Amino acid sequence: MDYTTLKTKDLKLKCRKYGLVGYTKYNNNELIKILQDNNDKYHLKPIISYLGGKQKEIPKILKHIPCKFDTYIEPFVGGGALYFYLNHNKNVINDYNKMVINLYKYIKNDDVDKLMNDLLKNKIDKETYYKIRDGNPESDYGKLLQYLYVLQTTFNTMIRYN
Repeated sequence: MDYTTLKTKDLKLKCRKYGLVGYTKYNNNELIKILQDNNDKYHLKPIISYLGGKQKEIPKILKHIPCKFDTYIEPFVGGGALYFYLNHNKNVINDYNKMVINLYKYIKNDDVDKLMNDLLKNKIDKETYYKIRDGNPESDYGKLLQYLYVLQTTFNTMIRYN
């Protein structure tokens, strides 16, 4: 869309329509840039399902995020719904769950295709589920595969160990 033909009032209405916050203090050129940046951005989906995920809450959360900011800090990334949706250039992520952080580090630094191929080698059935869940992998990579398999094959992403 060509925003350059719109008046300030219309630009501000567009910002409000898209749920952008803090737009009232910007001039026309800045508003046009904000709208272009937010509309041209590709919103990614979370890579894992995660209990307590924010995906359904994104429209409500967006109302509280300023339209311009330097660094996105996510203290509880989990599946990364908001993190991936924002698709911001400068990010800091954290999570209490060490396996979640290990997953993101692996994706950033290693061979994701190998991870997916190794994960897909396992059958999805009750026997395989319990064998993998109750296993004790020695390597960090093995632990990551175990975590992903159990997370993606369990009911409602609720992992339980007896």
